[in-house]
Amino acid sequence: MLGLHFPVPRQVPCSRVGHIFRDFHPYSFPNNKDTHGINTARLAHVWMDDYKRFFFMHQPGLENNPIVGDLTHRKQLRQKLRCKSFKWYLDNVYPEKFVLDENVFGYGQVRTEFEMCLDDLQLAEDKVGPLGLYQCHPYLAMSQYFSISRKGELRKENFCAEVFNERDVQLTECHGHKREQYWVLHRNGTIFSPSTNKCLSSEGVDSGKGLRVHNCRNNVYQRWKFDHVNMTAVVV
Repeated sequence: MLGLHFPVPRQVPCSRVGHIFRDFHPYSFPNNKDTHGINTARLAHVWMDDYKRFFFMHQPGLENNPIVGDLTHRKQLRQKLRCKSFKWYLDNVYPEKFVLDENVFGYGQVRTEFEMCLDDLQLAEDKVGPLGLYQCHPYLAMSQYFSISRKGELRKENFCAEVFNERDVQLTECHGHKREQYWVLHRNGTIFSPSTNKCLSSEGVDSGKGLRVHNCRNNVYQRWKFDHVNMTAVVV
């Protein structure tokens, strides 16, 4: 994003840097302050432009909190260095990154008429597991943040809903080839699976359990509502 160029011999391989995040902080912060959260909020404010919305979606208490501090000099430095936008970073450095609310028909919590929501049921990032149903959280938690992309993927980040055995719906890595990962959102709220000719249904599914597809009947168990949806783009 700084726009600098360095001559690198062709035979020198490019490096990638990885960071192993722990499940916990091995040390404490002074006065029990959320130092990690505050520093991340500062980074989001200075560098992420409009995309900072995703961080503050999970940390709303830090968005306009004076505890984050004055960032005037940090922002002036970025401007002085003529750094590129975060959008440029996504387009040129990380183009494969799926952005939850861009190029989608709908996004947000996906709820039934009984105030139950699609949920990943705390699925680990490297696992395959059921697309589940859980009581809708009063806040937008990542476990309940789903999008239906313009490619017809019902997805949570890099995981897509896929029909197995023409019945069970699992969250598995998106492959981009449609087939059992292809869904159609209808205006009546049904989420249709063309590969099985069935619809996503919550009928008979308890909270914390996996969903299935059933023969389409346009009943209350098969109607879903996204927080945000482009009604002009969905199928009638």
